[in-house]
Amino acid sequence: MAANRIHIVVTTLVLVAITCGYLAMASYWPTLYIWSTYEDLYGEWAQTYLFLIALVFSLRIASLRSVYRWFFILLALACFYVVMEEISWGQRIFGFESPDLFKRHNLQRETNLHNFLVGPYSTLTKDVIEYVLAAMLVLYGLVYPLLLRSGVQFVQCFDRRAGLAAPPLYLWPYFVIAAWLETAPMHFNEAEVAEILVGSALVFMTLHYIIAVGNGLGVHEPSAWSRR
Repeated sequence: MAANRIHIVVTTLVLVAITCGYLAMASYWPTLYIWSTYEDLYGEWAQTYLFLIALVFSLRIASLRSVYRWFFILLALACFYVVMEEISWGQRIFGFESPDLFKRHNLQRETNLHNFLVGPYSTLTKDVIEYVLAAMLVLYGLVYPLLLRSGVQFVQCFDRRAGLAAPPLYLWPYFVIAAWLETAPMHFNEAEVAEILVGSALVFMTLHYIIAVGNGLGVHEPSAWSRR
């Protein structure tokens, strides 16, 4: 196996394991699927750990001198927010009671912010948010890195001057499949699987940048790493 292909092999195997695993559970073992996707069960805790790892990796990149430093500081903050929302800011660990405001207006009566807008019920707001999020995943995970690879000048300014780090192109299936699942095509809580895919993609992306930035390698040329 060529050393410059190992990242593609590993990420592809993980993607296949996640998607085929959830598909098999949904098709043949629905009870196990529920345990792997629904609130406060194994899948949701897996999401939390994935975003926590991405948070730690982002802080590592932020400690290095590069044009992407501020992007990964912001990504670390975003991951921190996601982790804290997933555990309802400690409520799921310590079991404290939700304040009255959250009991009255939070769709899951938990101490978090996102369930003021989305929850277990289908609403117009939830549908709009899902489709906007799906579009953003495709734009960031596929369109942006494709435009960078194509050499579009004004897009390269976002990368080189603004430091808007692009996911490595080999991760595009994670973002595109997650975008599709966000639209709930089967109405079987697929958004939770999408979050697993996004969390996994962010872990691989931040690890990619740790290797590239930490060793002075081109972030957009992983195939050349083994020759350095």
